[in-house]
Amino acid sequence: MRLKIAIINKAAIMALTALLLLPLPVFALPLGEGIQDGGATVRGTKATMYVMQTQPSANHLNTVYVYKDLANMVEFGWCWWGPGWPYGSYSNPGWFLHISNNSISNYEEYTSYGKIINGTFYPGQSPLPGNPTPGTYYPLKVENGGYNSKVWTASVYSNGQWWPKYSKTFSLLADGLSVIGSERANLNDSNYAHWTSCQNIISQPSQPWTNWVAPWQGPNNKWSYDSDYWWRMISATEHYVQHN
Repeated sequence: MRLKIAIINKAAIMALTALLLLPLPVFALPLGEGIQDGGATVRGTKATMYVMQTQPSANHLNTVYVYKDLANMVEFGWCWWGPGWPYGSYSNPGWFLHISNNSISNYEEYTSYGKIINGTFYPGQSPLPGNPTPGTYYPLKVENGGYNSKVWTASVYSNGQWWPKYSKTFSLLADGLSVIGSERANLNDSNYAHWTSCQNIISQPSQPWTNWVAPWQGPNNKWSYDSDYWWRMISATEHYVQHN
């Protein structure tokens, strides 16, 4: 999730969708809904996330992440590329990781199908292992190695244990906001999302995983610019993005 884009109407959104072929900060895609825990800064965030069942026409993302600012963030979840996505179409969703390491203009992204460096896709290079199964719920997390650590790992929980998908040493990122988000690239695609068990680790010494306490979308809808969808909170730890 990456630079908020002001959208005036649906025609403008469709025009921007055709132009936005490369990821941009805060959301990568022109239509997004995000939810932030309003507590203290964290050194880890996790949630159980639903993987959509139907391939989109362009692209769809669901992620969890730690966000310090536009230049320092780590985001992990799943993506599904459809026929309208410039990197190519895939019949199954893939894992997705976004890294901004002390830079707004330079970024790294990794998927089950290859890596994307500053907008250039390298098929088959450094793929994240495995693929999510459509219609399945997965616990996912991003977490650093301890208080003030700058080594971050993205992991998926399966078969009774956490499986690391990627690790990265950052220049500055040691903590940030705990966020979940859903994004779509085309008005014809769903932006539905469902998260449960939202937790984080407060960025202080010797802290355990604890439940979210005060979810919100930020001032001036910082995390929200998909006018057809809205955030529905069941509890502090369970959230939907649903059609209006």
